Amino acid sequence: MLKYSKYQGLGNDFIICLDSDIKNKDYSLIAKKVCDNNITGKTDGFISVKTNPLEMIFYNQDGSLGTMCGNGLRCFISFCYDNGLIDSLENQVLTKAGLYKTIITNTTNFTVKANMNKPNYSAKFLEINTSKDEFIDEVILFKDKEYKLTSVFMGTHHTVIYVKNKDEITEELGRFMCHLPIFKDRTNVDFVIVKDDKTLSLKTYERGVGFTDACGTGACASFCVSRKKSLCQGKVRVYFDKGYLDISCDDDENIYMEGPAELIVKGIFDEEIIAN
Repeated sequence: MLKYSKYQGLGNDFIICLDSDIKNKDYSLIAKKVCDNNITGKTDGFISVKTNPLEMIFYNQDGSLGTMCGNGLRCFISFCYDNGLIDSLENQVLTKAGLYKTIITNTTNFTVKANMNKPNYSAKFLEINTSKDEFIDEVILFKDKEYKLTSVFMGTHHTVIYVKNKDEITEELGRFMCHLPIFKDRTNVDFVIVKDDKTLSLKTYERGVGFTDACGTGACASFCVSRKKSLCQGKVRVYFDKGYLDISCDDDENIYMEGPAELIVKGIFDEEIIAN
């Protein structure tokens, strides 16, 4: 038997369990099983929780290991708070992308603010097959239409594309950009509409999942690129289909994300879920 909780951040859904309950098991296989929409309903990722030190292990829906997940990080903190695993509002969480500082800003309507660290535009770090140092405003053709792509690492690989309206954002376009051969390990694709210098609208095609209702690291990446292009100020509100995130930066260029996390349901999986 495997106890689990399902949390959501702006419609981004995660199955979360204690790492001690699945130790020495096949994490990738478990992730694919618990993220099966026929079993748990719409589920975007799987999170395993380690303590001492506090660590978030994140897997995508397709069983691939993820370095970081912004919405997942807030849900991780909410799970830890609900289950008495943390006794402070301020916590540090270890991830595959490094250490992230978080603070619970509201315990009633649960919200978390996280220091998402600094953006990294290095094409080498992003595993992009190019001789250029950075991948900025690179033109890619799709069905005879030009799109300018800019890639940045914000805990995971992101590529930002600006569009005029939501009608341009299709499954076919998202998949095409995500799987461009130039990206050695695929990329998350952020389709951004600039409403004004304080407001962005975002839809992200996530590698290993497809389009999701929201993406925290994508919001951060979209803010960074928009600020680099002088399209926004030092703080923006990024809107998704089911809500928004507040994204900002400090004088040292650290990026901050603040938004909600919510428990949906608790349950127990049969033994076959964790059988290797």
